[in-house]
Amino acid sequence: MLRNHAFDRLLQNPRRAAIVDHLRAHPGLSFADLRGRIASVFGGQPCGYGALSHHLYCLERAGVLTSRRSGRHRRYYEARSNLGDPSGLSVVQRPRTFQVARLITENGWLSWHQIAEGLSHLPPLSRQAVTYHLRLLMKAGLVVEARDGRTVRYASTPRLAPLVAVLTQARTEGSPMEGPTLERPAPMAAPCGAPSPLVGGRNALPGETLS
Repeated sequence: MLRNHAFDRLLQNPRRAAIVDHLRAHPGLSFADLRGRIASVFGGQPCGYGALSHHLYCLERAGVLTSRRSGRHRRYYEARSNLGDPSGLSVVQRPRTFQVARLITENGWLSWHQIAEGLSHLPPLSRQAVTYHLRLLMKAGLVVEARDGRTVRYASTPRLAPLVAVLTQARTEGSPMEGPTLERPAPMAAPCGAPSPLVGGRNALPGETLS
């Protein structure tokens, strides 16, 4: 697997390398989980809270890791399963994942049920299938989630829209690798009280106002 020089320099720190290795093997570890696993690698010597926070910050800022809150904990994931494809293009190229990605990009902050309804003109997707494609997009750092009352909603990050635009154009032009052009889903009304997507270069969280 090819790695770029910036990635190699970042992982010259052994604790950062251990963090990435653990998250590659066990995606979704919490801060406490990581601290315990890193200590086991280095002879039981724990990584300080401040030091681990710094390593995670550096890795997220570089686009190596991504994180999201789940209940009381923030969980961490490798942002790209293929280091030769940091953009996540290989994820969005999957036909059904592309359909989910385009719907989220065009509408923003949709629940899984609204995603399934938005694709109802195509062969139906089960809840498990929608969740699978959402997890692929979140792991690639292309989609984020936020809780809105009892409902979990999903929206695109700024990286997703350019990928969707490129693949939409390729499908419109009949690119052989992308297959036939897909029918464009009808725009869905925004959920009640939901902010407009991509405010200030990113999606605003439910209830959040960006200046």
